[in-house]
Amino acid sequence: MMSYQEKLDKKLGEVATKYGITIEQAKTLRAAMDRTWSRIAYDVMDGFDACGEHWSDVYKDEAEMIAEMALDANRIIDDYDNGDVDLSWVYKKEDGSFRSDVIALGESVLRADGCN
Repeated sequence: MMSYQEKLDKKLGEVATKYGITIEQAKTLRAAMDRTWSRIAYDVMDGFDACGEHWSDVYKDEAEMIAEMALDANRIIDDYDNGDVDLSWVYKKEDGSFRSDVIALGESVLRADGCN
């Protein structure tokens, strides 16, 4: 039987292959989204409360919400990139073209770890 880490690495490997990144990059992206989400989550949820909505009225699952909120407007770069970690690959592919599926990439990384 595979351990949790082996299962996670297998799922992240599938995500990495699909989006043309490495497993280490997928793990780095997860950490960056977690860090950004921990900084903005209260304000996001407070905004939903103020509007009388629940997050599930807007997003199909937590992965979709967290990925959009963390990745939109380069939030992970602003929050996580302190010069030690290069996250430019999240938004640009190796050939220099912009990644059009950045939110889907984030959702896939989150879902690989059971966020749904």
